[in-house]
Amino acid sequence: MTRLRLILHREDLLNRSGQVGTPSRNAAELVAADLGENVDWRHTVYQDLFKAVHGIPIQALAANGPSLVTKIRVVAVTLLDAMPSQEQADPNVQGIAAYLLDFLNIMSSIESQFAD
Repeated sequence: MTRLRLILHREDLLNRSGQVGTPSRNAAELVAADLGENVDWRHTVYQDLFKAVHGIPIQALAANGPSLVTKIRVVAVTLLDAMPSQEQADPNVQGIAAYLLDFLNIMSSIESQFAD
């Protein structure tokens, strides 16, 4: 979760550094590249989070209840932000949609544990 927030913050800082092609933006892009900027970073982060969450029994996840549901909601929102406004046949978009559905299923499973 921290990794996702840091990457999103870095992306926000890049966007605030100015228009593409300006000296300040070029410098910011060089720093980001120096830090190992991965073009497909979202997919990697979501895949890691997905594996971590699926490696823990749902009862253990539910024990952390509301705080974990809140974190999964943050991930779901970033997944929604990553999806383009128009439907595309791009495999990355389909992968993001699949992760979004999986995280929402996990969140509903955790919430259903509280209802019991």
